[in-house]
Amino acid sequence: MVGGLVVDHGIYRHEFVAQSVRYATMRVQLDNNKPVIYGILTAQDFLSQGREDFFFQHFHFKGKEAAVACVRTIENLALVAAA
Repeated sequence: MVGGLVVDHGIYRHEFVAQSVRYATMRVQLDNNKPVIYGILTAQDFLSQGREDFFFQHFHFKGKEAAVACVRTIENLALVAAA
């Protein structure tokens, strides 16, 4: 499982970076025939007052979602292998 935070501070286009990560992750999956669970948050306003708590909570929530996705993927792979 992979997690990341791409912050837009006007230096580069965070959408391009997130798209590159998405493409590279798909390439890894296809090249290795293994699923990869990942989450990328693209924050525009990371440093304002109160944002640290917001992103901490958001990462916590998204981490739980990714963990559930990992468990379901493992379960589904086992079902496919048994079929």
